[in-house]
Amino acid sequence: MSKLKMFLFVGFVALPAISWAESEHAAVVITGGGCTVRDADGNNVQATDVHKTITNSKNGNVTLRCQAKDVPNATGKAVLWDYNNTGGLKCGIEVNGNFVMTTEWQESLSADGRATIVCHINKAE
Repeated sequence: MSKLKMFLFVGFVALPAISWAESEHAAVVITGGGCTVRDADGNNVQATDVHKTITNSKNGNVTLRCQAKDVPNATGKAVLWDYNNTGGLKCGIEVNGNFVMTTEWQESLSADGRATIVCHINKAE
């Protein structure tokens, strides 16, 4: 049985490692803890009221989602961050000792300060 360790690195984001055994429908939900997100101005914010979900599909794709509340946003509108508008920042996941980087990530920040980061790793990468 193999182990899967998850890290999210989007230049400014680092989540603690999480391990679980792979299975057909593996999913881990973590409440509490923290993650670092970008506010509307692009500053790093340590969010502590978070909800993290990590899923591992049958075909080996892995998705990490971290949701946070009360992230500063004085713009009055939604803000999106991703690989393209952050100067090429990537996220990565360590799977069985191999660190895999991806450009497939996005953070959405709502006008009322709710942030969601999604990092997707395709097994083929």
